[in-house]
Amino acid sequence: FSAYNVLLSKYTGQEDIVVGTPVEGRRHADLRNIIGMFVNTLALRSRPRSRITFLDFLNEVKDELLLAYENQEYPFEELVEKAGAKRDLSRNPLFDTTFVLHTSALKSFKLGGLSASRMETKIETSKFDLAFDAFDNGETIDFRIEYCTDLFSEDTIARLSSHFVNALEDIVSNPQKRLSEINILSEQERYQLLYEFNDTDADYPRDMTIHRMFEIQAEKTPDNIALIFEDRNMTYYELNERANRLAHTLREKGVGPDEIVGIMTYRSFEMIIGIMAILKAGGAYMPIDPDYPEERINFMLENSGAKIILAQSNML
Repeated sequence: FSAYNVLLSKYTGQEDIVVGTPVEGRRHADLRNIIGMFVNTLALRSRPRSRITFLDFLNEVKDELLLAYENQEYPFEELVEKAGAKRDLSRNPLFDTTFVLHTSALKSFKLGGLSASRMETKIETSKFDLAFDAFDNGETIDFRIEYCTDLFSEDTIARLSSHFVNALEDIVSNPQKRLSEINILSEQERYQLLYEFNDTDADYPRDMTIHRMFEIQAEKTPDNIALIFEDRNMTYYELNERANRLAHTLREKGVGPDEIVGIMTYRSFEMIIGIMAILKAGGAYMPIDPDYPEERINFMLENSGAKIILAQSNML
């Protein structure tokens, strides 16, 4: 169960995980021989922080589990109400994934003159986004994964299951590993990520400047999005047009080859427009961090010999 939480943390990047698990709900002696469904569901919360070791995390999870089992008779619906969870008919209010350990698989039994046997039924729907069922067979533990096919493909689940096994093997080899160091990838996947995906060598026209290549792209795809910043975006055409206008102004101000232009902006559309315009005008741009001390900024301007500085209006 701890390894499963580590796997979920690796996949989601989250360090606060809630997983559901059922409990039989027959703790009272009077309920032992009564026919009926007494199962309750526990919402188990863990915090797989990347900096702690697996052994420490394992002990934390153990303590949380024991505490949860002590309170297993607390009604699930009342817990949802107390937590103020948002109700949505398409999902569970507290968790989207479950982990169930089946410790005894009753295959057949006799009752007086009757005999009964277990019949497997085909499951057509998934009750949760992702459900891990573990079957303890003594020597081995077998797993069955039930998943929502609207969210996951079979290939994705097959890869997730292999990552779970990889995590378990890595944990067993060294339980003192930090969670951030636990490896879920196979050697083939590691090679693919490190080498194949990084094999990005490509030829480019070495006799052409970067702003000229940008202009060619703007001519090919003028309406494609070139910049995105917060909730705004700008097309290649708009970026090229604004950079051209500013470049024309810079040339009128004397910017050309061997001329350095300072640019002092925070991350913004104006930063990219300014850089592109300076290059189009034939000059070189010198980025200046607006948070630099005034003495540092003055030194950079004097040392570079920059006669012009582009800045956002609030920095003038």
